[in-house]
Formats: sequence, C-alpha cells, structure tokens
Amino acid sequence: WAQPAAHANTEQLHLGAGVAVLEDPSGQLTLDEVRQPAMAARFVEPAQGGDLNFGFTASAYWLRLPLQRQADAPARWLLEVPYGQIDSLQLYAPQGQVWHTGNASPLSSRPVFHRHFVFPIELDTEAQFFYLRATSSHSLTVPLVLWSATGFHHHEQRELILQFLYYGALLSLLVYNLLLYGSLRDQRFL
Repeated sequence: WAQPAAHANTEQLHLGAGVAVLEDPSGQLTLDEVRQPAMAARFVEPAQGGDLNFGFTASAYWLRLPLQRQADAPARWLLEVPYGQIDSLQLYAPQGQVWHTGNASPLSSRPVFHRHFVFPIELDTEAQFFYLRATSSHSLTVPLVLWSATGFHHHEQRELILQFLYYGALLSLLVYNLLLYGSLRDQRFL
C-alpha cells in the first residue's frame, strides 16, 4: 500500500498506485467508522494505475492515501485534485486538520485560492494515512498530484504563460478585425 516517498528534489508525484478506495453507497459513513478495522479491511486498490474514475454514481467514495517523505525533503507539500467537477470534497489529515470544500461550496472554503482543489499538508518521515471523501452529481474523477511548493509555483507560472499567449492571440484577432472594420466599413468584421 506504499506510495513512493517524496524526496528533496521531487517536484510532483502522481498518486495513482497505492491509493485504496472504499465505496459508501449510503453516503453516511464518518471518518471514525472508516478507520475501524472491519471497515478498513474493505478498502481495495483499484486495478487501474492512473486517475481514479468512478463514473456517474450517487455513492460517496473514501480514498486512503499513505503518504510520507524522505528525511531530506521538506515537511510542507501541496495535494492537488485537478478536477473541478467534484461537488463535495473533504480531506482528513493525520494531524487532525479537516478541510471541507467542493464545487458546491463557496471559493472561500478552499484552503488555497486556486481553480483546482489544493490542500496544504504536512508529511512525516513515517507513512501516515490521509483520507479523502468525494461525492459528485457529475462523473466522479479524482486525479491526485502531490506537489512541492516550488514545483507547484513553477507549474502555475507555466500555465499562466500559456493562458496569456492564448488570450493575447484572441485580443490581437479582435484588434485586427476592428482595424479592418475601421478602414473598410464592412459590418462583417464586427
């Protein structure tokens, strides 16, 4: 059930292998119930290796993430769920922190103001279980990426550059069409 440990030079880890999943058809299970030995034995590792995709479902899904870091790695990391169509998302950290957010919640409920769901977490050198509960009225997909703070910052800068290029190209097309309209007075350019 072990994930690869985060090293000092690790910028990102895709967390697919090692994640255990429990389906909660009633949606009523609590964290304490999920941690009970009888219920913990019902967690299974999905056969797929990439992002977890549960399709259209009314069930709640619990994900158990065993995370740790090497001794030379920083303690603070960011856990990103880069899929915006999750209605309800709760992360339970071993240190007792709990975050309740989701697409149905206001943006102020997100621990990090970002278009995706990003959670600041503390990793220990010993493996610890983080629990994630997800529900959605859309197709439920839960991709998981563990980022170092600098890796996340660099990734965001690259994304912003691409978005600026895209919107800059749209703006230049708009200005070009306005210039054509101004010189030709042809309404098709509006």
